Amino acid sequence: MSVYALSNFHEAVRALVGDEGDTATGFDVADAQVDAALRTVVRMGQVPSLLMGATTDVLQAAPGNPDTWGYLVAKAAHILIGGAQPVSIRTRALSLSSDPAARRDSLTFIEAMISEIDARGNVGGTAADTGNKGLFGTMTDLMTYCAMGRMRGES
Repeated sequence: MSVYALSNFHEAVRALVGDEGDTATGFDVADAQVDAALRTVVRMGQVPSLLMGATTDVLQAAPGNPDTWGYLVAKAAHILIGGAQPVSIRTRALSLSSDPAARRDSLTFIEAMISEIDARGNVGGTAADTGNKGLFGTMTDLMTYCAMGRMRGES
């Protein structure tokens, strides 16, 4: 049985949460945070067809189809979006604040994606269960859906 690295999901999770790698040191959300969100979704049994591998950075097998893959990504992004509490950090040299209302569009898009996959998707199906049997026929369909959501959230 081949394993599937959690790092394969990083790009899509970051696209959904709006982490475009625009900080001086790279991404705002660290790889360890993305991995932790993905592990949480799998360990909570929210995608029952997926199981953690022998190490904490792999799944036992790749998701069977794009709907399963997308559902895991959307659930992990939902965790990473965070709560509704505003955060403010102030020092003598710098003042940062985070308003949860700024993430509202992303959160709404992610929740709609989860709902749509729940209603029309094929979470847990096999690789042959694509096309009319699920929401996404290919991985390209899924990534286009994510990209379109990001573009809608930016306008």
